[in-house]
Formats: sequence, structure tokens, C-alpha cells
Amino acid sequence: MVVSRRSSTTDKRSLPVPPLLLPLLIGGVSLAAFLGMPEELLELPGGAEGLFWSRPWSLLSYAFVHRTPLHLLFSLVLLSAGLRLTRPLGGKALWALFLSGVVLGGVSYLALSALAGSPGGNLVGASAGVCALMPVAVYRGMRSGRGIDSVLSLLLAAAAAGDALLFVLDGAPGFLSHIGGYLAGGAALGVILHRDRQSALRERAKEETLRKARLSGVGALSERERRLLLV
Repeated sequence: MVVSRRSSTTDKRSLPVPPLLLPLLIGGVSLAAFLGMPEELLELPGGAEGLFWSRPWSLLSYAFVHRTPLHLLFSLVLLSAGLRLTRPLGGKALWALFLSGVVLGGVSYLALSALAGSPGGNLVGASAGVCALMPVAVYRGMRSGRGIDSVLSLLLAAAAAGDALLFVLDGAPGFLSHIGGYLAGGAALGVILHRDRQSALRERAKEETLRKARLSGVGALSERERRLLLV
């Protein structure tokens, strides 16, 4: 995430607009800004008090504008890695997770800057949305068993660690938005871990029920155990 010096192939369950469109949309808007499209109306105002309320859409639109081509490239590389690792969630969940990270990132940037008594410049970049994907992507990548996914998950984990280190060493104000993204991703990961645990418990119960059926016959099963086998 960068703060300006100015003040003021996808899953079949995807939405009709697949996640693949996300990096294309971000790249297209950013390139248009590089070529001269006015970008001030898309940036999230951090320095001019009250200016945000005159353009509330900027709480989302700031993620689609980048300050430099290198900033855009870095965001797209991490976003593509995150989308690859989280694609089993389906398009609807991916869009929701990314956009919730963007919104929470904008809110945390405004709120924490105000609490610190030092409002920053205008906020741009997709990093908060990418940060929301990171916890889930790292978890999925390490569990996939595929070499490339493990490498990508390590890349994302290293990027997150470097992000925090840069804030500690340099106090980069853009990190304040990343906090909101990580919170969104952490909440999503918590839901996924709970569901995975429940699924594992159901599979274990099903295996025990099958073992009982083999040893004692189907007639020895309770109604609940029979329903379990049908799930």
C-alpha cells in the first residue's frame, strides 16, 4: 500500500464476474491513471478532514488506483498468488473477502491515523484486499501438498512478515490499512478452520459407524448413525 504525498481459470461456483477479472480491472484502472485519467476522485482522502464524506465511494475505489507501475506490478503479483491459492473457495467468497479487506483497510487507515493525531495523505493501492487473502491463501497453500502452492504460500508469508518489519523500521503509514485487511483475512480463516474441523469430525464419526456396521450389521445402527452414512 502506498500513501500519496498529496493531502486531501476459475472455480465453477464463481460469480458471473469471475475473480480473474479482479487483476484485470485493477490493472486497467491503474493504467488509465498512468495515461492521464484524473485519479484524485478515486483516492481515499486521508489529509483533508471531512473530505471523505464528500466521496464515500473512495472507500472501495482507492484499491483500483496505484501510484507507480512498480507498485501496480507488486500488487498484481501478490494478488495473483493469493487468488490461485484461494480459488477453491469460489468466486463469490473471493470477491467478498477481497472487498471486505479493502473496506476494513480504508476504515482502519482513517481511524488509526486520526487516533495517532497525524492524518496521512491520500491512500491508494490494492494491498489491503491482498492482505485479506493472505491468511487463507497461506493456510490453503501449505495444506495442498503441491510444490508450487507451497512456494506461493511461503512467498505470501514472507511478504506479510516484510510488511510488518517495514512498518516497525520505517513507520510506513500505508500499513495502517493493511491491519484492516489482515483482520478480515484472519476472521475468514477462523471460519474456514472451524468448518474444516467440523468436516473432519463428521468423517471420523462416519468411519466409526461403518466399522460398527461391518462388525455388528446394519441392524445394530441407530437412526442417527444411518442418517450419518447418507450424508
